[in-house]
Amino acid sequence: MLRTVLATVALAPLTALAAEGGASSRDVLQFDTAFANVSPFIGAAGAIRGVTAAPLPWAVRSIRGDLDANGQLTVDVDHLVLANDPAVPANLRGTNPVPFFAAIVSCETAVNGAVAVSNVTSANFTATMPGGNAFIHQRLSLPAPCAAPDVFITSPNGGVWFAVTGSAGASRADELQFDTAFANVSPFIGAAGAIRRPPGAGQRPGGAGQPAGHQPCPVLRRHRQL
Repeated sequence: MLRTVLATVALAPLTALAAEGGASSRDVLQFDTAFANVSPFIGAAGAIRGVTAAPLPWAVRSIRGDLDANGQLTVDVDHLVLANDPAVPANLRGTNPVPFFAAIVSCETAVNGAVAVSNVTSANFTATMPGGNAFIHQRLSLPAPCAAPDVFITSPNGGVWFAVTGSAGASRADELQFDTAFANVSPFIGAAGAIRRPPGAGQRPGGAGQPAGHQPCPVLRRHRQL
């Protein structure tokens, strides 16, 4: 019995915005790299948490950002462009043809006593053409709890994703950092509380200011001072 309890305690925490205790200046998620949609993450087959992948492959030089427990999302996007891939028309390779990027924060949350996915979309932010650079800075109204958050960079209005928090391979950069977590409480119990369910399972679509004491990713601080 003791062994079971200890195992449960060891496995419980998840990166998250906690359901109780109010707002916090702590980071829910801080990331220094992202994964662009390449095969097989193309179109509907590449959907993650109900967010469809772009129909053509993309590539990214750098994406850095943070999400704090107040819902403040800041992302610095550097050279997010169509990939140098045979699937992309030759004249579009290495370019961004989209005038705006948006972001989606995707969380697992509790809805009517059951675990569900909530996707919250930011406003549209100007993206350079053809360079693919953008700066996203907005406070979002996130669900509570917001367990295991993912951040997507998308086409305008959250249409399709071009990049998502994660890594395509080994890197010396930090992939993900966090300094708060959510322990498994109801309805996150047993099989019903499983995270990363298959696409389509219980998904729920979702629709400024900087908290004192917050320490953002260093690369972002220069933008916030402009």
